[in-house]
Amino acid sequence: MLGAFLAAIVVFLNYYSAIDAYDGGVRTVPQRNAPKEVSSIATAGIFATYPAGYMTTVGAFFSEFIATSILLAGIYAVGDARNSVAPKTYGPIAVGLLVLTIGVALGVETGYALNPARDFGPRLASFVCGYGAEVFTAFEGYFWIPIVAPVLGGVFGGYMFKAFCFFGEADN
Repeated sequence: MLGAFLAAIVVFLNYYSAIDAYDGGVRTVPQRNAPKEVSSIATAGIFATYPAGYMTTVGAFFSEFIATSILLAGIYAVGDARNSVAPKTYGPIAVGLLVLTIGVALGVETGYALNPARDFGPRLASFVCGYGAEVFTAFEGYFWIPIVAPVLGGVFGGYMFKAFCFFGEADN
């Protein structure tokens, strides 16, 4: 999380002039049902994930949960010793394509955090950089969803892989 926080600070400092020119120095956070002129210049989304305006809290939670479940089950499948379809050196490519596929399929809903550190560190950095407490209160306090849902989704994805691909004690 510290790495993501520091990286977000570096991005903010590097692009400070561009962000300032774009939002006029008014640091804005995406909001549900915000007028187009406000939501179109909300620059806090550069750093952390925010759901689309039409997403409910339950829908956003489920989107993050299912995305991380798919990711972890996929990583287990790629790393499974019985999976000899491709050489092990293709594993990183397969995982990269899996992340890309998850992003294409589910990214429009929440920005697909997949990792609590990927969202919370940059969200904290955006708070420090002047976006204010809105980074934590926007979308009815959405900030906790990219922290909790990926953890629970990852555990669920691991259990689902084991449930469907467990062949006895030799798998332990």
